Amino acid sequence: MMTSLSIAPEDIADVLYSWKGIIYYEFVYNRNSGKIRDLIHWMDQIGVQLGGITTDMKKKRDSIRNRLANILASMTPILKEHTLSYDELFVHKRDAKPFVSFLSQCSNQFWSLSTSVGQMMIILQLWNDFCCRGNPYKTNANSIGGFFESLDSNIM
Repeated sequence: MMTSLSIAPEDIADVLYSWKGIIYYEFVYNRNSGKIRDLIHWMDQIGVQLGGITTDMKKKRDSIRNRLANILASMTPILKEHTLSYDELFVHKRDAKPFVSFLSQCSNQFWSLSTSVGQMMIILQLWNDFCCRGNPYKTNANSIGGFFESLDSNIM
């Protein structure tokens, strides 16, 4: 199959490894992106929850929120390209060119997704730890400040 898709024999192992990784990361993304969106939604509600927040806390929240959104946004085009190109060839049995093009960039896209998925999972672990200490909707500014510091130091 790989040679019929114009993948050089010496690149087949790397392409297959990367493609398999992208399929796994797509699964992880689909399973967890809603949790990141829930976290972003919670962050949007903090001011209401606390009856207002300081300017510094708002700046930190907005910075973290934007970086979280950017993590998701960086993953979406790669996963979308994979799905559309795969479907074009294997589901609709039409054009192979988009999938061949995707496979030619597969290794770089795999490493890009790897970074983003790693960050997403660290963020979700921090969120899970924060939630295990109590209801995040019934917390105080000091706890939220500490949580923001943890997030800030773990998000690129």
